[in-house]
Amino acid sequence: MSELSIIDLVQKESPPNFTEEDITSLYSYRVPKLREDGLCSFSKNNELEPKAFDLRETFNLTKENVEQLFDHPTTILLWRLKRSLELLKKQMAEWPDWIGIYQRRKIDNEEFLIKLSYQGKPSRAVFPLNEKWAKLSNNSNVAMLGKERILQNTHEISFDTPYYSCDHMVRSEACLPIKNSSDEILGIIDAESFKTDFFTQEIAQTLREFCSQIGNKLF
Repeated sequence: MSELSIIDLVQKESPPNFTEEDITSLYSYRVPKLREDGLCSFSKNNELEPKAFDLRETFNLTKENVEQLFDHPTTILLWRLKRSLELLKKQMAEWPDWIGIYQRRKIDNEEFLIKLSYQGKPSRAVFPLNEKWAKLSNNSNVAMLGKERILQNTHEISFDTPYYSCDHMVRSEACLPIKNSSDEILGIIDAESFKTDFFTQEIAQTLREFCSQIGNKLF
């Protein structure tokens, strides 16, 4: 019998009896304050936006009361993504300083990457998917082109390399597409480390397999 994947294990688990605090934790998170041009401000005191980002708006669930969200499919998805990161962390010998799972979604006829689950410091929630942002951001670039990008030293990249950061401590980054069996780009996983050359072949392959599991079994 083949070994169960992380996503298989998560799907076999029964979701907990959610509380109001659980719903708030799954659906909302703080994000860095942005400049007028839409980029991170890099303020010395790590200033955050006063209002938390709320995924209920993304999924058009603002009219539902908290009790209606306890067994909602979106709640189950967000919980499974959170659990999958927890299990992935146990599996990997070294863990990045930041990792996030983004889904590709259309909002008002425009496409974006939306961060659904993550571990690490507060970070940007939404990345536009257009030509401008494909040149500014690894995340947008990978989500549009479907090709992974691994930067082993973010402080020694050329000026025209797509790279976006909200944390000067980041030294290396791996951004990988989430695809299904039809090769559709459904989202990305972005991982960052405070060490250069963090993303070894072994770590990168583990993340690739994780992306495949999400693309074919969750998204």
